Amino acid sequence: MNYTRAARYYRRQLIVKKVRRYLYFILILTFLLALWCNSYRLEAKEIMSAAAGKCFNTFLSWTGYSSQGIIDYSVPVIACNNKEVQLTPRLVIAAFNTVSKVNLNKPETILQSQIPCFSMVELPTTAGAVEPVDRKNYLQHQDTAAQKDKTAGTALTGPPLVAIYNTHTGETYQLTDGVERLDKKRGGVVRAAEALEERLQQEYGINVVRSNKIHDAQYNMSYIESEKTVKKLVNQYKELKLLLDIHRDAGRAREDSFVTINGDKVAPIMIIVGSDARRPFPKWQQNLAMAKKLADKMDELYPGLSLGVRVKEGRYNQQYHNGALLLEIGSVQNTTEEAVKAAELLADVVAELLKEYK
Repeated sequence: MNYTRAARYYRRQLIVKKVRRYLYFILILTFLLALWCNSYRLEAKEIMSAAAGKCFNTFLSWTGYSSQGIIDYSVPVIACNNKEVQLTPRLVIAAFNTVSKVNLNKPETILQSQIPCFSMVELPTTAGAVEPVDRKNYLQHQDTAAQKDKTAGTALTGPPLVAIYNTHTGETYQLTDGVERLDKKRGGVVRAAEALEERLQQEYGINVVRSNKIHDAQYNMSYIESEKTVKKLVNQYKELKLLLDIHRDAGRAREDSFVTINGDKVAPIMIIVGSDARRPFPKWQQNLAMAKKLADKMDELYPGLSLGVRVKEGRYNQQYHNGALLLEIGSVQNTTEEAVKAAELLADVVAELLKEYK
């Protein structure tokens, strides 16, 4: 009798254990589905990644270990690559880095790309890193770009009417710099933003304010960082008519990446407008109306310069101003010179458009 009771009790325990396991599985699956369907999942992912990075950094400071030391201990092949031993000529390494987009002299970036937690931590750079040779032109410009948040030659009167910034500051043009993006530096899109600012001020006397801040030092936090800049600009400059976020497109073929205007190859411009598809954006139609006005003015002055207006699901911080637009000047398959020429033509268009608000 006692044996029978013990056997029944044991069977009940097994059943309870299996049921509990299935319940846990269902709860986890429900949580993941809810997280996936939630419109705030991107923001939640960014916040969780940032929190994980901060916790990891705090842990390192408590234990006295360095992030590079953990990498060296865990992956010996990376540790070997960190030694100051050059097995191949610098030019070969630079060429390989440019073509493959993998920097052998910075193996910690491999971990950062694969483990989001590491991207939140400032990993030490490797000694003897080689810069890709195709970035020479950009590096010559870099010293002056960091100090450039300036007003140009002519005396300007009145409040700023145009504000310019770059959410993805590191985006650049591969035909000039040899890479698609410069990590924690200012890429070709910043030069295009500068050209737009300079022409509006020097040629038309339109007061412009431009942020030179790097927003994509941690790429998945770019829009959160640029949101701070947008709020500051909108709160400080009440007379703004346009708030322009300058980017470049990614996946366009070279033959579709330029148009010929006045005998010059120029990068075409796509206008991006956010919507309320994911999150509340009550006045996005007003941004769309402004985008259509800008596109129509481009078609009038420089046919072929505009690629039209595209509405996307995100908000891109455009909810803070009715004249906030995202402009993609060219694509990866452009040169910086082509983007700068496009920005200068865009300045002519903006100046003409602003006449309607005087």
